[in-house]
Amino acid sequence: RTILTVPQELSSWSKLNLDFVIAGVQGCGTSSLFRNLEKHPQIGFSSRKEDPSLYTWYLLPPKSLIERFAERWRAVGEPLKFGLDNPMIWDSPTVFEILRYIPAVKVIFIACDPVRVFEKWWVNRNVEVVNGGPDAILKLAVTLIKKRKSLFVKNL
Repeated sequence: RTILTVPQELSSWSKLNLDFVIAGVQGCGTSSLFRNLEKHPQIGFSSRKEDPSLYTWYLLPPKSLIERFAERWRAVGEPLKFGLDNPMIWDSPTVFEILRYIPAVKVIFIACDPVRVFEKWWVNRNVEVVNGGPDAILKLAVTLIKKRKSLFVKNL
């Protein structure tokens, strides 16, 4: 089995034209912030969706990545501020290390109450129960509590 490697010219993270990064916990409003900022005429983004660029290269970026950011910056009209959206950045120590080498980059971190996130997740997966009204929700809650209680007692 032969593995081919294509050599690439490397660059420096300090040459990345990036003013800010949107990071945060999924379901807490990162996409909403992205969509609203994207409407501003003086703000541009590296991608029209979550951008995985900073996950791709570990130590040094290829020159092509730096050039792609510069091309996108020109394509969106050379905005005053240029950003990257990827909520999952908060979960990567490597990406935070990379951000240290980008001059003047700001991280906009969005977090929310974990109970609210769980509640949203639960409601989205139990729409039929929610639509059944308070009695259906109470019945499901009692069932879940009984199951959890029996699991808890077993584990003691």
